[in-house]
Amino acid sequence: MNMSAMLLPPAPPPPPPKLQQTTEYIIEDLIEAGLDNFHLETPIELGQEGYKFFKEFLDRRGRGREENCYLSFGQTVKPIIQKGPQCGMVALAMAAQLMNKPEVSAEKIFITAKMKNFTKQGEIFSAEYISRLAHQVLNCHSEVVEMVNGKKGILQQLLRGSVLLVPYDADRNHGPCKKKGHKAHWALISGFFLMMDMTHLKTLKSNFTADTTHRNLYHCTDIDNIKVCEEELIKATRSILVYGHQGKSKYTGYWFLNDLLDSNANLREIGPERNDSEYVIPTGGITAGLCGKVVGLIKKAN
Repeated sequence: MNMSAMLLPPAPPPPPPKLQQTTEYIIEDLIEAGLDNFHLETPIELGQEGYKFFKEFLDRRGRGREENCYLSFGQTVKPIIQKGPQCGMVALAMAAQLMNKPEVSAEKIFITAKMKNFTKQGEIFSAEYISRLAHQVLNCHSEVVEMVNGKKGILQQLLRGSVLLVPYDADRNHGPCKKKGHKAHWALISGFFLMMDMTHLKTLKSNFTADTTHRNLYHCTDIDNIKVCEEELIKATRSILVYGHQGKSKYTGYWFLNDLLDSNANLREIGPERNDSEYVIPTGGITAGLCGKVVGLIKKAN
């Protein structure tokens, strides 16, 4: 056999072009990855889950027989899962859904933030930077809220229709913890669940929609309905849950507001495993940039 006449096998085809790295997994990515077994809660379902969470909390403390009344305000948020240290970008992208800007992606926010030298890798260690980004890319009203009024000030923001971007230390279950800022993370707060004593049941009956399943649970379907009883709700509320969304979980978090604010107030230093030179750190560090600060967003009237 003439070996020179033998045909060599064809060269393998070139590898496909590498996909551009983005800052998020959108819904289609979750489905492709087999993570599509999530359910987008309706506002009513958020309230019902909040009710169950609260009842279980009381049961564990031997207070299951307490008579209380409850008010929920929830909004549906599609989860976005982050890639890399870009929780602030992803929290803003989820907030875009509630600001009537669903087309604004975390990638677009990341590009804008890099152009403004607010970030290197997607990290945001400044509430002021997040507020400026929100104002520019979401075209909404945005302000940094200082924690001088504590829980009352945050409750006022929520009752007036703000959604909140809150920096906090994230625990392994993604809920708030206190790690001195070593696990600093951003979350979107889309709504609330309030517990009051029974003397305020008449107010809830007069202004809100009764749940069809759970006794003494009411739903606020229009935030403007709160205006007539805002002061009463602020004074009457004994405990507050908030509905939290962040870039490492597809599930809504049900967190006590006190725990979230305590976590926010403990943001003092960047984790020792992080190299400061790889990030944009504001003057004064994260104590100046994040500690005791949240960002309130309100969509502009049409």
